[in-house]
Amino acid sequence: MSDSIYRAQLLEHYRRPRHKGDPSGSALIKDGINANCGDQIRLGLTLHSGTVSAIRYQIRACAICTASASIMSELFEQQSTESVLKKIEAFKKAVKTNQDWPEGTEPLSGAGVSINRHRCLTLPWETCEALLLENASDND
Repeated sequence: MSDSIYRAQLLEHYRRPRHKGDPSGSALIKDGINANCGDQIRLGLTLHSGTVSAIRYQIRACAICTASASIMSELFEQQSTESVLKKIEAFKKAVKTNQDWPEGTEPLSGAGVSINRHRCLTLPWETCEALLLENASDND
């Protein structure tokens, strides 16, 4: 797909973020901050039998970070925590190398972000990873 199509998909996720909403009813909540540009996310997960049964977040962030959170939330709902953690690792590697983007994250590959903006892409993912790892004993 062309970069212009990916940019259009990225803008769609920014304008109409999926799963955005108050996470206060979630079983697990974690705040993430990108001090470089001021992005903030409060991410909430509800787990059932080791599966993400619901994901919600509140976000005050740039377009790239907001779109990244939206795409992430679509990919993670109804996925096992093991699968989620593997996807996070694959995504972080793709951001670093700009290749082998995990299925579903391709619009983020066309964001054309500089190395200084990588944290905008990864903040939601790293917040989710930290939340799951901090609560690993509860994930089963």
